[in-house]
Amino acid sequence: MKRRGFVTGTVLGLALAAGFCLAAFVSDFGWVDVQTTGEDAIHITLPLPMDLLPLACCFVPEEAKQDPDFQEFLNQREGIVKALAALKDGPDGCLVKVQSPEEHVEISKIGGRLSISVDAPDARVRLSLPLGPVIRAVQVI
Repeated sequence: MKRRGFVTGTVLGLALAAGFCLAAFVSDFGWVDVQTTGEDAIHITLPLPMDLLPLACCFVPEEAKQDPDFQEFLNQREGIVKALAALKDGPDGCLVKVQSPEEHVEISKIGGRLSISVDAPDARVRLSLPLGPVIRAVQVI
């Protein structure tokens, strides 16, 4: 009987692992890549499981919700959702481009994603976010 319990547990564990792999495969991810220079240089690349963003917004601390900036965000939420939806459905292209002798910043819409690129002497940052989950998060917060 113990052998059957071991086999059942193993099969259930494999099924659970396969479910998590499938969820990761079909989930929409955002990405952030940060690379700094200098003697304490770092390079971090993080996948952001964006389908969990609306759920994470349910856990905003009450103290943060009382902040005047957060209250202003809530007052403007409907307009923010409309603007993000129009951006998502709109044509691809560069939204903002700022160039100085030492720095370059570009914000673009590519497909259904917002892409932010920053090149500076001390850091290189790349951020890519799918707009759909961002819109859902703004709606539920």
